[in-house]
Amino acid sequence: GKFITKILSFLLLVPVYFYRWFISPITPASCRHVPTCSKYAITAIKTHGPFRGVIMSTERILSAAREGRMVMTRSRDLFLDATGHFLSDVILFATG
Repeated sequence: GKFITKILSFLLLVPVYFYRWFISPITPASCRHVPTCSKYAITAIKTHGPFRGVIMSTERILSAAREGRMVMTRSRDLFLDATGHFLSDVILFATG
């Protein structure tokens, strides 16, 4: 139920927050996406739950690892409501 979903979400968010607070500040800025992959992961897990959130986050990280040029990230899937309708049609640009 909802309790298990909240626990799983929490357990998945702990390493992401650890990365944002402790690892990211000591490494050179290299993220070419807006929002960053870690922020995207946090939002995806909180918005879509642990299962879909992890899939979305993994796709985003793999996409970022492949791209080394100017990229356009279409973040529409991050802004779906519970029925699958778009809350926003957002296109975010970032340099590579």
